[in-house]
Amino acid sequence: MDLGITAWQVIVGWNRTATLGDTARFGTVMFGILTMFVQLAVAAVLFGPVCCQCCRARRKIVRTFILLLMTDLRNYEIVLGNWLEACCKSSC
Repeated sequence: MDLGITAWQVIVGWNRTATLGDTARFGTVMFGILTMFVQLAVAAVLFGPVCCQCCRARRKIVRTFILLLMTDLRNYEIVLGNWLEACCKSSC
């Protein structure tokens, strides 16, 4: 919502009435911005499991995955931890 208001203010401004061309430009700008965010979300959803599998395979080789399963962590906590580990290692 705030992103849309900011984009509207940049394109049209608050002091004048919007024309049809202003509205069309606003639509293309907002579509581009929202498309970028959707692409980032899809990439995170698709590459998250791949990164988790790499971490899991690495833990199986080192034989620490069984120790991880013996803790009181829930399944989603293990998956999120592996995903964050993979994200941190890929950014370094």
